Amino acid sequence: MAELQKIKLRLNFDEIYTQQAISANILISTDSDILKQEKDYQRLIGEKLKSAADWHMRELKSLSIG
Repeated sequence: MAELQKIKLRLNFDEIYTQQAISANILISTDSDILKQEKDYQRLIGEKLKSAADWHMRELKSLSIG
């Protein structure tokens, strides 16, 4: 049960992070002078989301029976 709660907390954190990242990305994309920063920021968002997905897969594998 504690493992399930841990996953739920992580999912909630990831959802909040993603919402904030999308909001920040919208603000950044309104200024055409910082396209390079936007590209770097989008790469960072992608890395964070991949990291979260990898973490979820490891957790799910650790909970599987067999």
